[in-house]
Amino acid sequence: MRSRPGSRTTATTGSSGLNSRTEAAAAVLAIAFDQLGLHRVIAELDPRNGASITLCARLGMREEAYHVKDLWFRSDWADTGIYALLASEWAARST
Repeated sequence: MRSRPGSRTTATTGSSGLNSRTEAAAAVLAIAFDQLGLHRVIAELDPRNGASITLCARLGMREEAYHVKDLWFRSDWADTGIYALLASEWAARST
């Protein structure tokens, strides 16, 4: 069994604070790649949450998967979006 570091965040709608959320998430990615030496970081999100998708895009993450009705959430099935970024992509973005 392999362990993976994990973190859960929620991005709310609205433009106020978008820059601060982007800066905070970029700081987490810097720690993940530059200090912890992770190879890959993924984000699992609710694809109905446009703010989360915008945040991932601003960080240079790409959509890798869209799982239909794979998560039981609040008495109903929900979809999951998967976004990812590799350490090499992060390094290229930061230079």
